[in-house]
Amino acid sequence: MLTSGDREAINPNDMGQFRDMPRPEDVGPQGLSGSPAPWPTSTTSPDGSWPLYSMLCGLTPARSLSVDPTKSALRPANASASVYQTNQCGYYYYYNTMLITTTALLGIALLTEAFQDCPDGCDCLRDPLVESSFSYVCRWSSSLPPDSHFLNSSSIRSLQIICEDDDFSLPSDLFRDAKGLHHVWIEACRSSELPVDLLSPLSNLRSLHLYEMAPMGQSFSLSNEIVQHLKRLEKLVVTNSNLLHLPDKLLCHLRNLQVLNVSSNWISALSFASAECVANQLIIADFSYNRLENLEENLYALPSVRQLSLSNNRLSAIHRESLIKCPLLQQLELNNNALEVIEDLPETLIHINLAANHLHVIPASVAVLPHLVSLNLSHNFIDESSPMVCVSDVLEFLDLSWNRISVLPNATIPAFLIDTRAPSLRVKQH
Repeated sequence: MLTSGDREAINPNDMGQFRDMPRPEDVGPQGLSGSPAPWPTSTTSPDGSWPLYSMLCGLTPARSLSVDPTKSALRPANASASVYQTNQCGYYYYYNTMLITTTALLGIALLTEAFQDCPDGCDCLRDPLVESSFSYVCRWSSSLPPDSHFLNSSSIRSLQIICEDDDFSLPSDLFRDAKGLHHVWIEACRSSELPVDLLSPLSNLRSLHLYEMAPMGQSFSLSNEIVQHLKRLEKLVVTNSNLLHLPDKLLCHLRNLQVLNVSSNWISALSFASAECVANQLIIADFSYNRLENLEENLYALPSVRQLSLSNNRLSAIHRESLIKCPLLQQLELNNNALEVIEDLPETLIHINLAANHLHVIPASVAVLPHLVSLNLSHNFIDESSPMVCVSDVLEFLDLSWNRISVLPNATIPAFLIDTRAPSLRVKQH
């Protein structure tokens, strides 16, 4: 490893005899004091060695041979022009070699300093997106390594922690010196809740992933105190963790949140919304694979959401004012629920998935959507008595398979849009 004294000893700005050497652009037909000649196009030489030689010394052969030997300040009295040029290119070659070597040594020194602090059980990798930054992937088992507090961690940008023992728990001061972290992934570090002060030093955190956090058969909770310091967080993902509910002040603390994914948990109500906590930056929200039974009108807290997933829940009712409170909504996933009706929807919708519900008719709120491009109504109880008119003239995909439709009524939906995978569905061509 290079010390500070070593680095000073090989400072690229102090090269001794090479520092005062002339540059290629200073050499011209009138010698070192003359104006540079234009670069010729010829790169040939009698012995065929010029192309490689030119790359090494930075000059083309035609220009090299254009130096006037009678006016060159560096040419000895009895030396030929070719001998002078050979010596000059040699100096440039060694100068460039020293400069490249110095730069490489300094780079190795910096990398050595960064990697020497890599904790036991971790892989420390260069960050592919940010120069001089690193990504750590740590796999820990029964006990925390003694050097795991990241004492020299200003260059760590991303950290993934995978706990390989169910009894392992994260200490509250784990991130005390990791203030530069932007991305944290914690997996299988099972506990009913995180230590209150665990994330408090991470004021610059942009994304937080928590995966499989709950002890076997138990629930996991996330408190306001845990997230209140994450003012710059843009993405929060808590999945497969038996999360019971979201913090009631979540959106107050995370004003910059853009993506919220709490799929595959035990959430039974969206109780995080309140009048004073509105997520103006949130554009993607995923509540799929939870235990939601009713959707109240608290989606007013998500006025900017574009993609909303409520699939694979237990929804039997949606408040008529709920979804209309999302005026920018474009993609809505409601498949695999128990919905019989669905009322007012925002006109901005272009994709709706209502597959595997208890619908007996095509909802009027869906049929009147003017910008609808994709509609999935498969695996419901829709029959021929249902009104079959959709006003959208941009509809590209319609799935009515696995319903109770045996004959498609005339003058309704274009037959080429129908997914005919279900054996009970026949389409008459006219």
